[in-house]
Amino acid sequence: MPYVSAPQHRPTGLTAAEVAERTAAGQVNAALSGTSRSVWEIIKANVFTRFNAILGALFVLIMITRSWADGLFGLVLIINSAIGIVQEYLAKRKLDRLALLHAPVATVVRDGAVVSVPTAAVVIDDLVELRTGDQVPADGRLESVAGLEVDESNLTGESDAVAKNAVTRCAPEPRSLPVPVGSTRPPSGPTPMPTASRPRPASSPAPTPRSSGPSTGC
Repeated sequence: MPYVSAPQHRPTGLTAAEVAERTAAGQVNAALSGTSRSVWEIIKANVFTRFNAILGALFVLIMITRSWADGLFGLVLIINSAIGIVQEYLAKRKLDRLALLHAPVATVVRDGAVVSVPTAAVVIDDLVELRTGDQVPADGRLESVAGLEVDESNLTGESDAVAKNAVTRCAPEPRSLPVPVGSTRPPSGPTPMPTASRPRPASSPAPTPRSSGPSTGC
């Protein structure tokens, strides 16, 4: 079976128009998970609690009986919830800023130039260049390798780095329909011309076909 090399990307990578087309189609490497909770989630987590539900029900009963002096603890509910919301919102802002400062980047080849882009901006068919210490931004096919070892401990639990090589692909062998018993298979190539041959005695064995050489396979 003949060997067929994997399709190679252009050395220049994608063009700006191709990147814009893939970005508009949503074929980017953006993650859906956020770094922190939204403002509505922060408010809901600090207001709708069991503690606030119990004290809120008692506050409503006291207001119905018009015991205004006994209902001052309702201010504690409001102040407690407000302090929790403000503290978590300030923490959210700091986390979002840290996420922007430490956002992972990837080195890609576009329009023949090597540029650094955020990992979320990597699109399908991008030509990514990996260097020592870089993180693999996404799954992909290796075009060329020079001593690449990848730490896959987060996926497999193995502490040893795994060597990666560019795999050569083989062309699939063409399938043919089974031939019924007693029938002959027609030749796949051009029909050979008949040649004259001397008759062979019935007692002489048929010549053994010789192979042209070891067949290649995958």
